[in-house]
Amino acid sequence: MKISTLILAAGKGTRMKSKLLKVLHPLAGKPMLWHPIDQITQLSDQKPVVVVGYQADAVKQTLGDLAEYVVQEEQLGTGHAVMQAEPLLAGKSDLVLILFGDMPLVTTKTLSALIDKQKNNPGPVSMLTVIADDPRGFGRIVRNDRGEVEAIVEEVDCTPEQRAITELNISMYCFQAEWLWKHLPKIPISAKGEYYLTDAVSLAVAEGFSVNSLILEDPDEAVGINNRVHLAYAQKVMQRRINEKWMLAGVTITNPDVTYIEPEVTISIADKAEAEDILLAELTRALDALPAGKRVMLKLTLPEKPNLYKSLADHDRVMRVVALSGGYSREEANSRLSQNSDVIASFSRALSEGLSADQSDEAFDARLAAYIGYFMGITDNCCGAMGYNCSSKLGRS
Repeated sequence: MKISTLILAAGKGTRMKSKLLKVLHPLAGKPMLWHPIDQITQLSDQKPVVVVGYQADAVKQTLGDLAEYVVQEEQLGTGHAVMQAEPLLAGKSDLVLILFGDMPLVTTKTLSALIDKQKNNPGPVSMLTVIADDPRGFGRIVRNDRGEVEAIVEEVDCTPEQRAITELNISMYCFQAEWLWKHLPKIPISAKGEYYLTDAVSLAVAEGFSVNSLILEDPDEAVGINNRVHLAYAQKVMQRRINEKWMLAGVTITNPDVTYIEPEVTISIADKAEAEDILLAELTRALDALPAGKRVMLKLTLPEKPNLYKSLADHDRVMRVVALSGGYSREEANSRLSQNSDVIASFSRALSEGLSADQSDEAFDARLAAYIGYFMGITDNCCGAMGYNCSSKLGRS
């Protein structure tokens, strides 16, 4: 069964109070819109289609060939946005999955379940809903005595009884493609002069079809980002998910609350030889970034590594390499790391930016000692003290 995917991303997002389009704000190191695209590329062989409007060129330049694009010149509602994609998608698939670019926390697992729900639905549409005490402006799901979806009532139109309903429409749908394209022109214009996709659901109910629904297990997947508070919350959720994925895969993260790993980072389990190669490359990069004319003495707190010592000693920024009596014990290394946590915490910046002229050789030595200690297995607590860089470079079981 062929599936087309459509992401609505034409709005301005004025509540972000930014010149940057809402769906281009960074989230976990990627534009917000990248995340739903990444999720749905695992579900369909077809490229997703993104409906753009405001700053359309910026979206295209940012995402490039990750998607195809159609332009909604006037923002006349969600139903109108879907109408713009008909010339590109009609006749190309059996199902059309529709979601929003400002809801980046929805997962592939959930979207796949929604598609499966519609595959087994004789009716034209299946939809995602969520149970939540805070409605956040979402429409309410009204069900009949048989528990079937009877209507979606927008919050502004709710009666007091309907406002008390806790099942909410999050506006993610999977439609029978042929039915959708046939019925879009039947969507009535609202009092605001707009066309709403929720009215397509009403058309299905009016024709006597059963509308299937899937209730989210994780309410966080329904979070829509409208302002920077929402963005910060989404960042926290995504960070937690990524860190938990790696910890369950065997990577030790001692303080996940302050550990940041981007979604495309790959963590591999390296043996000692591989670790030494990675370490040498990173230390060489840090040395290369030193200000012109600055040279340092390296104090290595690890068991003898002649090849590593020689490679570092040959670097033109290194005056001398000193091995400290065969390397510290794990307990001694841990103690030294805790004593130097202030310089360790900024080591990741030293790698990417180089040391400024006013930073001492001693500070650089402490950072190198911490870095080497972690990578070569002398200590386990460097990762938490340094933040995230060490865990994004190499995972150890």
